[in-house]
Amino acid sequence: MGLKLISSFVLEAEPDTDSVRFARAFRSTWKKIPLSWRRRILAHWHRPSRVIGKRKGPRIILRAKVFDRGSLKNPRFKNDATFAMASRSGDFLQFLAPAFDRMPLRIAEAVIAHELAHVVQFEANLWSCTRLEREADIIALAWGFPIYEVDEWAQGRIARYRHGLPVWRKRAG
Repeated sequence: MGLKLISSFVLEAEPDTDSVRFARAFRSTWKKIPLSWRRRILAHWHRPSRVIGKRKGPRIILRAKVFDRGSLKNPRFKNDATFAMASRSGDFLQFLAPAFDRMPLRIAEAVIAHELAHVVQFEANLWSCTRLEREADIIALAWGFPIYEVDEWAQGRIARYRHGLPVWRKRAG
């Protein structure tokens, strides 16, 4: 059993992740999204066609290691440090713990909001759009999240990532 995020949805956290901090950031993000949008997301997750086995709703996972970029077919991931991903159905969200453990709260909230914006896109059948990432940024920005600060925060870290260097260092103590 994972940590409760919203409604009856729980976070599946891998070992060696700060799941409590992430869950707090997720709940904080959720509360800042306008109610009408939250209702759209919940309606999408509660559709009968979205029920998988006994699980009703999304699968939200906090990963301990970098995503396997080699298995991703999207060229967007080739030279990118990916902090989070949403499935094309919007029912499966993954977040990278080493990044979130070190992100300032407002940056973490912006990334979470961006992924939830993808759920809205999928709910509206806009997932095949060529400007998917940009439009998710616009939605998150409209909700009041500082989405462009994510790029500033990530700038130096992505360069290290591309060169195979450690991106995140463990804090001492």
